[in-house]
Amino acid sequence: MASRRRGELIAWGDRLLGLLLVAVLMLAGCGKATPDGMITVTGTVACGGKPLPKGAVHLVPADATKAALARIDGSGRFRADVWPLDYRIAVTADERPAYVDDNGREIPAQSLVPLKYTSAQTSGLSATVDADHRTVTLDLAP
Repeated sequence: MASRRRGELIAWGDRLLGLLLVAVLMLAGCGKATPDGMITVTGTVACGGKPLPKGAVHLVPADATKAALARIDGSGRFRADVWPLDYRIAVTADERPAYVDDNGREIPAQSLVPLKYTSAQTSGLSATVDADHRTVTLDLAP
């Protein structure tokens, strides 16, 4: 029982850390010009041909210190300032977050996208961003 609680606390800690990272990245970009050498990439995300109404696009280069996170708006669009690099991409979008019910059972998150797309290692999604390639279109298979 104690190890299960510990696992739940670790899982919630990981989620909070992720939310904090998203908040910091969003605040860092507010009202500032794109730093020299960075490129603004825009794109769209659809799942089964329908625009994804919310979520995040994770752009992960080989040098993970230059990763970027972009919020997906209600029309399936996203925007991020990134370095000109090759990126592996993950898409996350939860309809309902994970929680622990009144009986102590962990109820997993309900995702809007298939699980394989939630990790840059398993999604199969990639893009090269440079001066000639500033737009990314992602259409996820349901």
